[in-house]
Amino acid sequence: MDFRQYVCEQLPSLLTPREPEILEELAQHLEDLYREGRSIGLDHDAALVRATRALTASAQTATDIRSSSRAPAERLLDRVHAALDEPVASQPSTFAFIADLRRDLRHGLRSLLHAPGFTAVVVITLALGIGATSVIFSAIDAVLLRDAPVADPDRVVSVYIQYAARATTNPAAGPQFGGASYLDYSDLRASSALADLAALGNTEVSLDAADGVERIEAQIVSGNYFDMLGVRPAIGRTLTPADDVRGSPVRVVVISYRLWQERFGADADLVGRSITVNGNSYDLIGVAPRGFRGALLGDASDAWLPMALQEEIRPPSAGPLRRRLGGLSMLGARDVRWLSMIGRLREGQSVTEASAALDVVGQRLAAAYPDANRDKTATAVALGTGPGVRTRTRPVLVLLATAVALVLMIACANVAGLMLTRASGRQREVAVRMALGASRGQLLRQWLTEAVMLGLAGSAAGLLLAVWTPSILRGLGIPESVDLSVNVNVLAFTLAVGVTSGLVFGIAPVLQFVRKDALSGLRDEGGGVVGSSAARLRSAFVVVQVALSLVLMVGAGLFVRTLMQAYAVDLGYSVDRMLIVDLPPNEGYTQESGLALYEELLTRVSALPGVTAAGAARVTVLTGNNRTVGVSTDGQPLRDDRSNVMPVRVNVVSRGYLDAMGIRLLAGRQFDETDVPSSPRVVIIGRALGEQLWPGADPVGRVMLWEDGPLRVIGVVPDTVYLRSTEREPRPFFYLLLSQNYENGVSLHIRTAGDPLSLINAVRQVTRSLDPKLALTRPRRLADDFQSSVETERLLARLSTLLSGVALLLAAVGLYGVMAYTVRQRTREVGLRLALGATPGLIMQLIVGRGARLVAIGVGLGLLGAAASVRLVRAQLFGVEPSDPVTWLGVCALLLVVGLIACGIPARRAMKLAPASVLREL
Repeated sequence: MDFRQYVCEQLPSLLTPREPEILEELAQHLEDLYREGRSIGLDHDAALVRATRALTASAQTATDIRSSSRAPAERLLDRVHAALDEPVASQPSTFAFIADLRRDLRHGLRSLLHAPGFTAVVVITLALGIGATSVIFSAIDAVLLRDAPVADPDRVVSVYIQYAARATTNPAAGPQFGGASYLDYSDLRASSALADLAALGNTEVSLDAADGVERIEAQIVSGNYFDMLGVRPAIGRTLTPADDVRGSPVRVVVISYRLWQERFGADADLVGRSITVNGNSYDLIGVAPRGFRGALLGDASDAWLPMALQEEIRPPSAGPLRRRLGGLSMLGARDVRWLSMIGRLREGQSVTEASAALDVVGQRLAAAYPDANRDKTATAVALGTGPGVRTRTRPVLVLLATAVALVLMIACANVAGLMLTRASGRQREVAVRMALGASRGQLLRQWLTEAVMLGLAGSAAGLLLAVWTPSILRGLGIPESVDLSVNVNVLAFTLAVGVTSGLVFGIAPVLQFVRKDALSGLRDEGGGVVGSSAARLRSAFVVVQVALSLVLMVGAGLFVRTLMQAYAVDLGYSVDRMLIVDLPPNEGYTQESGLALYEELLTRVSALPGVTAAGAARVTVLTGNNRTVGVSTDGQPLRDDRSNVMPVRVNVVSRGYLDAMGIRLLAGRQFDETDVPSSPRVVIIGRALGEQLWPGADPVGRVMLWEDGPLRVIGVVPDTVYLRSTEREPRPFFYLLLSQNYENGVSLHIRTAGDPLSLINAVRQVTRSLDPKLALTRPRRLADDFQSSVETERLLARLSTLLSGVALLLAAVGLYGVMAYTVRQRTREVGLRLALGATPGLIMQLIVGRGARLVAIGVGLGLLGAAASVRLVRAQLFGVEPSDPVTWLGVCALLLVVGLIACGIPARRAMKLAPASVLREL
């Protein structure tokens, strides 16, 4: 039945411009009553009678509706107040709830489609807040919440050798976790402190490919590694203890599912065949399951080989260590700690109990081997909670999560203000529906349904951000192997945030219009005034938005200042036009042949067109890598208690390295051809090291003692940045000469006249001409390494600036909306003031003054909130204090300017009102 036609025929003319809208609303109400009747079992005729009975077709009804739209009517209000407490007649039905929900959803969708502008603004606003929240949650889920791909991950723990503070290179940092030697691991496993214990060491290996040698990430692991983790192969088998017998190596390898698919085409017949690793033939015995590349977060291994093959898979690269070991085996050295350990708890054993048991064993080892294990013990922590990706990224993720939560709160406050404004235009709808018997509960449910629908629409739009933008979070130090894509957890979280947001911003307007006096303000065609309480609530929302925006803007300002300071640091060398190429270890070379290779390679590379200087170094600056050794502070041999030992960074470099890097000499000379392996070992030190060892004296010619013997100082260079430009307390350093301290594996440093990457092919051709099996890896600009070293600071500055910009925009829009609504409601007052002689400037002052008060209150509250929260970001700052006056004053000034502009636009509109046109409407 066409209920709209029925209402038009039965109801006298309403004589109001809103008559079509009111007739549509009445028809919808009758249709809802009809459908409700059918849902509770009534036939067509009975349901039709039930629906039409609700409309009393009389002149009095038309009069009542007109009165509710334009003028106060006490008798109508009394009837409505009484009707609020009278339930709508209905019969119980199993499907009543479903029918009500369907009706509410249909009505809500129709209402939102009738206001497309409002709906679009709300959805976009929510998409910004919910989308940002979902992006950060995807990282939190991947890094902090997701379990390791192993069986019973709650029972798997990371085991570390714990160093007492005095046994570390940085005693001020307190006790520290470190790796284990193979003998430490063997003793800890034999103690049965845990159900089982496995060891692993990260490395790179060369895999022969059809187009040359390919370097892949690999791990050498103890034979029980896979069994202890409960990891079963996709095909074939995994390593077993029988494959890992020291002294009887078995050349077998397990590869990752990714490598099997991408490199070997997912060939199921591959198992049992041989592949060439590091120039030797290995039997491929199995493929790890999909998604498993290691037990620790950030592991990206593509191959696993037995620990017993350490000498040929992961030999020591440092010359001093090779000399001390008398060979390539590290399995018999207790003081060479290079392994990570992962254990499994016994059934019912807690992490605390396991840690206590390991501590007892560690103390026993310290007593038995004081030279190697003094001030060291063993401990266990939950898997992933020790040093690593999770610990490193947790503080930054917490900061970003807080920031996006504030943005979401601002978005909800903004939308709540919009909902309140919209509610004022729907008061006649409320009056009509209440007059026809709608209960407060039905109206509450209907409006909350609309709010939740808006929240879900915002979630759907926000998910697009979560799908498109997770790659930007790699700058936080999250490895590529960690999957940041949208999964079920992220989807469920986003939908939950949407529903919760809908309830949060929807409850305020609902509570306003379902109050018993909600119709007391219906006095004009425009929908009336919602009331002073609603106006105060809208103003409160604006104050909240301004305050939260200021907190975010202060944080963004501090991060931007930190990034500026990071770029302003004097590195001590030039990163421009610098090419870095890694030359991985190759065990086919002895010390003599390896040094000859380096010499010939650097000579040929230096002769290439476009190359201005070339050198080699074991450690590349700005990559986060470093090698720290102990240096005697008093010129005496290093004491066992390390009381005269100072931690110093060391790099092994070739002749020409300093010229290639642009590092100038302050005193003495550079390395030259007279410095050969048979001559006394020499060193070039940084200025800070010379000042600490020989205060006020010339270091050149003096002898420095370190862990590997005496070194004669031949030169002094300026202090340079080693790890990253934002390192707060850089350590002193010195340079050793590569020809006197052989390293198996270096990085070429090549300064060019033009684009460094244009020389990659030429450098590769030179390398292949010397040895076709040499594989140059990771060609890059040093400038790119610098950018990577400040990536976290740059990402924090960008994200915080983006989030604070969104927050500022939302706050400005919210303030503009409140002031525009205020001007619209006070149009008659403004017209009267202008007619009575008020100047436009006075009107501007009146309107802007009210908005400025809201901004001032918000700024005051925001300053208090920012002062309480900046201490949370102190650890992420560099070169700037949390109380930086430039940042605080700049943020306050920007917020005040934007606030005045948002207030000035509607105020300017009010100034241009024509008093005569306003007076004619009175």
